[in-house]
Amino acid sequence: MTSEIVIRFPWLLPTQNVLDRMNPHQKRDLKDQILKEFLAAGLRPGGKPMKYAEITVWRHSVKEPDHANNLGSLKQLVDLLQPEGKLRKMKGKLAFTNPGGMSIILNDNPRHAIVRALWIKAPNLTAQHTLVRIRRLEAMPAQEALPEAAE
Repeated sequence: MTSEIVIRFPWLLPTQNVLDRMNPHQKRDLKDQILKEFLAAGLRPGGKPMKYAEITVWRHSVKEPDHANNLGSLKQLVDLLQPEGKLRKMKGKLAFTNPGGMSIILNDNPRHAIVRALWIKAPNLTAQHTLVRIRRLEAMPAQEALPEAAE
């Protein structure tokens, strides 16, 4: 796996408020849409995940979401980047805990990943998009060395 992956989605990831109003089928469809973008970029599931990673997502939109909403919009994306979970019994039937995981990053735990959600003003509605950069880190930086954008 490369040390840096950059993908541009021609659409915006839904904010946390919108995600909260989605039903499970809509959330699965969103995850499928994100997966299709990764597959179109030539990335395939599997392989050895990055032990330490920095995930930065720039939301290019005309309206700035609040920080919590912007960070919450990354849930489906970050879930997809992790390995597929173990087969367990859930709701009476066997299912994977993280279906469709691509195994790009090891975990979204702060000991393994720095996740940033940033906003950039788009000039108009047609220019709105999402830019995702995933970088491999050799080790996690010390907590005091992290930039303030990671908060």
